[in-house]
Amino acid sequence: MTSHSIAQPETFEACAPVGARPVAPVKASLVYLRSIGVDAAHKVLKRRSRDRVLVEQDYDAGDWKREQAAAAWLLNPTLTDYAERAHLHRDLRVTVEGRLHTMPARSYYRYRRHRLASIMEEFAPDTPHLVELGSGTGAIVFELAATLPDKSFLGLDLSQRGVEVARTIADHYSVERAEFDRIDLLDPASPGYQRLEGQTVYSHYCLEQLPRETESIFRNIVAAGAKRAILIEPSFELLGMSSLRDLATWSYVLRQDYQRSIVQSARKLEAEGLIRIVETRRLDFVSSHRHFGTLLVFDRV
Repeated sequence: MTSHSIAQPETFEACAPVGARPVAPVKASLVYLRSIGVDAAHKVLKRRSRDRVLVEQDYDAGDWKREQAAAAWLLNPTLTDYAERAHLHRDLRVTVEGRLHTMPARSYYRYRRHRLASIMEEFAPDTPHLVELGSGTGAIVFELAATLPDKSFLGLDLSQRGVEVARTIADHYSVERAEFDRIDLLDPASPGYQRLEGQTVYSHYCLEQLPRETESIFRNIVAAGAKRAILIEPSFELLGMSSLRDLATWSYVLRQDYQRSIVQSARKLEAEGLIRIVETRRLDFVSSHRHFGTLLVFDRV
């Protein structure tokens, strides 16, 4: 049975959003309005068409290169410290339980890793091994590894730099339960797809990078034999048009040319008898004021 309402926080070790201070409604509205205005101007002045070149520029030569240079794993003595960004001694403006808050960085990432772990426990409770598609430098793998000690992980990504950084972090913390390798999601012959047979796969803000390839990637996942997919992607398909909060996500997705057909693509494959949709749900937490995730779970038929 599916649900399109904002989910209540799942219970996982009763992790509450400690230190979260709600932003006053008027101030929150101003944040959303400013965000929408900036996105509109950006869309007019600097049109972005998301393709492989842009993704590599943003991540392999951008975020992953900066993470490699920062070497934050050297600043955090334990894997849990690293997963919770303990070295960030500042507040973040985040959304928890659907409302805008100011919250210490470590408190938010602790909250997030427990929320993500609760989703895995809900939809893959008896699955000992999880495979992440688009693992980047392994941030979510390490968050889950720090929270779910009985599971092992395989992170797959296109970026060789991302894979190398993730392996460095796993070696640094002696995380033998985490392995990393490459995959080209657009190439069904990619060796990475050979590792999906019979597996439960998940993604976290990965398919957002390939908005025009969603259906073909789903078909590749199914053809590779993955038994279940647990996907968290910031499509706006389950958002409304009646709140500034949701409009801010709409405008940002359009500005960045991000994913916007994850549910539609899944329903097409379900109509063909290739998959069975288990859940569609909009999530209520994100590390900013916008860009909410949509949870989509489907099984191969």
